[in-house]
Amino acid sequence: MKTFIPIECDIFDNNRMSALINDMGPVGYGIYMILLVEIRNREDYVVDSETLKVIARKYGIRRKMMEQVLYNYELFVVDRMPDDCVLVSSDYVSRVMRNYNEKVAKCSIAGKKSAEKRKAQTQRPLKSVATKEKNIKEKKTTTKEIKKVAVVDDVPFLGINSWRNYLEEALNDDSWLECQGMHSGLGTRFLQYQRHIIDLFAKHVTTHGKEYELNSVAEVKYYFANFIRQGTPTCKRIAEELEALCKNQEEENPYRFEFIDPETGQRTFQGIVIPADAPPRPNDNVTWVPSLKKWA
Repeated sequence: MKTFIPIECDIFDNNRMSALINDMGPVGYGIYMILLVEIRNREDYVVDSETLKVIARKYGIRRKMMEQVLYNYELFVVDRMPDDCVLVSSDYVSRVMRNYNEKVAKCSIAGKKSAEKRKAQTQRPLKSVATKEKNIKEKKTTTKEIKKVAVVDDVPFLGINSWRNYLEEALNDDSWLECQGMHSGLGTRFLQYQRHIIDLFAKHVTTHGKEYELNSVAEVKYYFANFIRQGTPTCKRIAEELEALCKNQEEENPYRFEFIDPETGQRTFQGIVIPADAPPRPNDNVTWVPSLKKWA
């Protein structure tokens, strides 16, 4: 029996694939497709480290190039077991095969219903013309009602586990979140403005109409990782917005020309202690005059 894997037409339209092709060219894309097919051919859609060795020998792939495709572009999920065995899976394969299998199952059910209906019709006794006309009218009425229901059913439904729930679950993974901060290149600003960055991500998802495409925690994690990855256009926009936000906060801070100890609250400038009741230092060109009790 032949097996299939659906290939989406927009498979190239993401930064991870663009980075792979930019770095490794058609060879990298070929290795990626080989791995997808091999993962698809496993019942559980997972290959282990021994299988990876077999794949490398089978297709003549150098170990370094295979590891580059596996680890450098976040295109695969790589789990290392306690016995150092590596398990590799693909969210892409899992998603498209889940959709494909659901479609096959629905077609199978529809085919069985159609066959049962035809069988019932062949066993049905001949009806009078009047009865047939009555049935035709009832069928037309039923069809209209079904169309009305179908219009309602076509409205997207956000269940309990909407993409925002998946996002909150992902944000509870501290180790994953820490990795995103390191990969973003934003430094301490990632922690300082984390909630603002999350809001920007949520706005990005809704603006690009991705709410109904993020159907698991893993998909949300991958999309966020791509959104925040250093060097991407989205990360550059985040850095620009945070820079503007920092500037605005500094301009609005009346104590921006002083240093305030975060533990003691002691105010100083150039090592000189400022009295607690002194007004904020107005600029960098003044000093505190104790005898006058004012800045001069």
